[in-house]
Amino acid sequence: MTEAILAKQFAAATNAKQEIEERQRQKAADRKAKGIDWKPRFFTDNVSPAGNPELTAEGKAAMQRLEKADWHLEPSSETGA
Repeated sequence: MTEAILAKQFAAATNAKQEIEERQRQKAADRKAKGIDWKPRFFTDNVSPAGNPELTAEGKAAMQRLEKADWHLEPSSETGA
């Protein structure tokens, strides 16, 4: 690939990342304004001694399904997606 193509793809990726981050900031502000306490769906707030994030029960169930090549994931109760 030429440098021009790579630069264009890098710029597009940067723009997409910034859009995602802005949506996340807006959702966080909306939750805060509504007094909604958000918690991660698949991870706890704890980290193992080895530095790995700890999974919630739903996170463990999702990992078990993935290990069996079961890609089905129930929609999020918060977003419906």
